Amino acid sequence: MSRAEDIADIATTIEHARKRMEAIGHKFQMRDDEAREFNAHSSTMRHACRRLSDLANR
Repeated sequence: MSRAEDIADIATTIEHARKRMEAIGHKFQMRDDEAREFNAHSSTMRHACRRLSDLANR
């Protein structure tokens, strides 16, 4: 596997985990502060995946 393929694979794995985490999170009743923190982490993971994908495409 090339470096770009490795990076793309990592991004895909993280994005899959983020989506799964988000799906599980919606099943639970969270306080407002917990929901904000959860959403912030999800957003951070989304941005990291986007950056990894951009890096893989260089």
